[in-house]
Amino acid sequence: MMAGGSVEGAAADAAERIAASAEEEAMAALQVEGRAVLQAYVEEAAQLRAERGALRGELQAAVIGSRVADQKMSDESARLRREVAELRAEAAAAKRTLRETGGENASIKLQAEAEKAREVQGGLQERIDALTALKERTTELKEREIEETGST
Repeated sequence: MMAGGSVEGAAADAAERIAASAEEEAMAALQVEGRAVLQAYVEEAAQLRAERGALRGELQAAVIGSRVADQKMSDESARLRREVAELRAEAAAAKRTLRETGGENASIKLQAEAEKAREVQGGLQERIDALTALKERTTELKEREIEETGST
């Protein structure tokens, strides 16, 4: 039985070696699979970091764009406020001028005054003409009297 025991011992050793070899192969396969999973995680983490960097850049660009737009809006608002203030001042000056001229435009008022002056001048000219005619008539009458009476 000794010979049989040695065959059995050899078979058990062989089975043990096969089991150990299978275990080593399984461990090697698990290590390869673990490395592959780890590599996939490392690559995914690198990709996420790259995406995060790109998103951070986009966010910074958006913030800068927002600040530029805000500054433009602020400048435009200030310009419009100045323009409105200038227009209000012009309107106030126009109202003041209208009040001072009695609600008429100054040039229209001047034209009306000029027309009145022309009318007065025309009336005065008529009176001067009438006085001149009267003087001439008086002079004629005096001359006739002198001729008729011979005295001065």
